[in-house]
Amino acid sequence: IAAGVFSLLLLGAVTGIIRTILRDFGFTLTRTARGLRRRRGWLTQGDVVMPVHRIQPAIVSTGPVRRWFGYYALSVESLARDAEKQDNHSLAPHARLDTVGRLLDEIDLVLEPGEPRHGRRLPVLLGGVIWAVILCLLAVGLIASGLSQAPFVQEQPWLARAVPFAEIALFALALWSAASAWLSWRMHHYWIADGHIFIRHGIWNQRLIILPLVKLQSVDWVQGPLTQALGVAKIRFGVAGGSAMAVH
Repeated sequence: IAAGVFSLLLLGAVTGIIRTILRDFGFTLTRTARGLRRRRGWLTQGDVVMPVHRIQPAIVSTGPVRRWFGYYALSVESLARDAEKQDNHSLAPHARLDTVGRLLDEIDLVLEPGEPRHGRRLPVLLGGVIWAVILCLLAVGLIASGLSQAPFVQEQPWLARAVPFAEIALFALALWSAASAWLSWRMHHYWIADGHIFIRHGIWNQRLIILPLVKLQSVDWVQGPLTQALGVAKIRFGVAGGSAMAVH
């Protein structure tokens, strides 16, 4: 089994590398009078020009491997479309952070000001804790009921094995719910500075969204019973093209 899992992981990694090479082979980004011109591709070549004034938010992303080597990816949402009909356009698939900063300067965006004031998604943390408590109560109730020792359970070998497994699974899910909620709360930040909205989120794959305030098209304010009691709300920022970003 371990060899099969390792083979699948290796196959997925190799496939991802091949797809990346085929997609980003010959990647070039130049500044023209009409905007930023991006060309890339080996078997299928793409050529798109993105007017700077039509660029909406920028997204700086990285994964665990790329972050280890100090590489990041920069993409933007734009009203321009390429041959793949995608709204997200890659400006730098693999770049150092200083290179990302220079590219953002070219499109009149800032990477990140120093010492920002961070906000966090409190409802996400509370929701995870509540689910963890519910799952723990279910597991404790299952143990206290003595269901595993019931005669009809003992008469069925598969059922006798399934009940203890269910108890362990409930505790494991409770731990996972609390841990994932805490990590999401720790890793999700948002703040406003220098005329931009910054939203950072992601545990494994981290993303930083940079949105100029002048690009905002709408702001939706949503409160449910729980958020009203806690004095918080969900805010969704809408930009041209229909995309939106939500924070708490």
